[in-house]
Amino acid sequence: MSKTTIIYQAYYYQRPLRDSQSAFMELTTPAWRWDRARLRDFIAKALPRRTESRLCRVAIILVLVTDVPIRADGKGIPIVLDHLAQGVIVVPDDASIQNRKTAALLSEYIAESTAATLEVVQESKIPLQGSRIYVGRTRFAEQFSLRLSELDADGFVIHPVDEQNLVIAGATDWGTEFGVCEFLEELVGVRWLLPGEDGTHVPEQSEILGPEESIRQEPASISRFMSGFPNVVQNEWARRNRMRSRIGFHHNLLHLFPAEKYVKTHPHFFPIQNGKRYLPGQGVLGGWQPCLTAEGITEEAIKNINEFFCAHPDATSFSLAVNDSGGDCECATCQSRDTGENNHLGVRDVSDRYFEWCNQVVTEVLKSHPDKYFGCLAYYQVGMPPTEVELHERLVPCLTQDRMRWFDQSLKKRGHELTESWAKASPTLGFYEYLYGTPYMLPRIYFRQMAENYRYANQQGVRVHYAEVYPNWGEGPKLYLALKLQWNPDEDIDKLLDDWYTACVGKEAAPLLAEYYELWEEFWTSSELANGEWFTSSNREYLNFYSPEYMELVSEDIIQRSRELLELTVGKTKTSKQKKRAELMLEAFEYYEASAYSYLASQKHLKTISNEEEALEFIAITLKGGAMAEQRQTLLAKFGDHPVLVHPRPISIKQHERLRCEAWGVGSLWPVYPWLDKSDHVRNKLNEVSATGWNVRAAQAKNILTKWSAQQEQ
Repeated sequence: MSKTTIIYQAYYYQRPLRDSQSAFMELTTPAWRWDRARLRDFIAKALPRRTESRLCRVAIILVLVTDVPIRADGKGIPIVLDHLAQGVIVVPDDASIQNRKTAALLSEYIAESTAATLEVVQESKIPLQGSRIYVGRTRFAEQFSLRLSELDADGFVIHPVDEQNLVIAGATDWGTEFGVCEFLEELVGVRWLLPGEDGTHVPEQSEILGPEESIRQEPASISRFMSGFPNVVQNEWARRNRMRSRIGFHHNLLHLFPAEKYVKTHPHFFPIQNGKRYLPGQGVLGGWQPCLTAEGITEEAIKNINEFFCAHPDATSFSLAVNDSGGDCECATCQSRDTGENNHLGVRDVSDRYFEWCNQVVTEVLKSHPDKYFGCLAYYQVGMPPTEVELHERLVPCLTQDRMRWFDQSLKKRGHELTESWAKASPTLGFYEYLYGTPYMLPRIYFRQMAENYRYANQQGVRVHYAEVYPNWGEGPKLYLALKLQWNPDEDIDKLLDDWYTACVGKEAAPLLAEYYELWEEFWTSSELANGEWFTSSNREYLNFYSPEYMELVSEDIIQRSRELLELTVGKTKTSKQKKRAELMLEAFEYYEASAYSYLASQKHLKTISNEEEALEFIAITLKGGAMAEQRQTLLAKFGDHPVLVHPRPISIKQHERLRCEAWGVGSLWPVYPWLDKSDHVRNKLNEVSATGWNVRAAQAKNILTKWSAQQEQ
């Protein structure tokens, strides 16, 4: 079926109609919507009126365009039909670089999905025929009551105006970009599953239709950011899934009052420690806080922050976060503002003095810059909410904790109590998470606990999310889920997971991949882990990721089943991209596998061996553990050049010394010594270990064989 579109262009003495652009927009409307009376009324309104009584020469050009396809069932604006583009993408004439790139992104993915290219045109150059997708705050979009200014800066509207015109516009260019991402996900079926070209699912199809009804969205949290992505590919993936930082909150008082300047000009800004004024040297980043009651320090902070915002008008926030590692002022005036008690971490509680000062600064800066936010850390000495101060609504304290712990009911109770005490003191909160992938040596999966945490956070007024992630993409949908739930914590976790698995590896393979991750979710949320020393020994905000002791709970059964499931997943995929993604998961698993086997071998200790079979089994474990230890190092070297599998926190760095132990893969081999006399098989197997070249293992085997040979010669 086709509809006839009537386009009028009227001229008065060879001049265009008053507001001819608006007239053009309104008149590109299906002919069947117009009757003669409406046409006559419109032309009368559109033509300029003359008070003089003289004849007016008016030329009205009526163009009938009869080949604009529509659907007989009326299901959405035709964008692509039968692999043919049905219109264009329209941007404002003065579109920003970001707006133009967003329109190009829309065109690119539609083309990849359908092989049809929608041209991107400026608003003043719209062709007469076809559908139009208006991207950004075009003049056309501004005609409608979309209430864009009422949206959060990241919010957007996808609005079908009529059977020919569709608007995708946000309150800002960021909102428009996220609106296009929503359109691509919901109307085209695109999924940014993993970083890189192979990680993006784009379904092949012959037809794309616009939505039948308007879509209006804004995020539950105003700032959603993760750190630790090692390259552009991974950061771009996160952006497609709507990651955007708007609130800064990291350690910053050292930058607000840089020592190289203020030690000379305002030494009284620095703290009294152990009865003396402490003046930090250049480059000293932590271990001190400014004296927050010093004369002039509040005014100086206000001046510096106002200067910052004047120099950086696009900045949305300023961090007032304490410096790292304590070092608060011990002068009598500062301490008089404190409760005099220690907080839940066992350090002096200085929250009242600190937040009183923050409130003063925020209140004054907002007089000049009313749209800004101020972030800070609810951390260490300011980890408890103040007792005498209610925080300004534009001051956002970020509570630091690894909330994977909350699968343990007692720790969840304590975490909720702390959160709720903060919610009473502050209208707006932030959650600072530790979603670490690397350097963990197993996929750290707790999807359902994550979903529960995000829902709870939203209920408590958490509007800022930040996480240290340092991803290991063998964890599959972990970070995808985190970003989806930060945007909308009410999303159904099971539907999100089913959708991710199916898009990733196909319908037949999806249940196998789901079972693989369920195995590891059971491991990381088990009572055995909760009661183990590794889990209970950490008294920091984060778990002991630099300790390998959680590996002691790994069984060979879970490793073997994991490999079996992933190999079956690869075999069940249908497309080349599905297979590549499944193979990526398998390759990432091989590092987990090598780490587990080599660690378990190093923990195998026998005091005595009862028979030849036990001796041979013990040596076989050593051989396998040694081979896996070597494989582990080979994989890490290989991953170093991979844009997705690279480890952002490799075990080679100083803090991870316990994770790279060269002795992994072998316990003491001396229990086999008595069996060298009794069994040629045992001697031959030990010679195999000696010949491997693995430092610790080969050296120990050589020592044992040398001693045995010397004894034989006596």
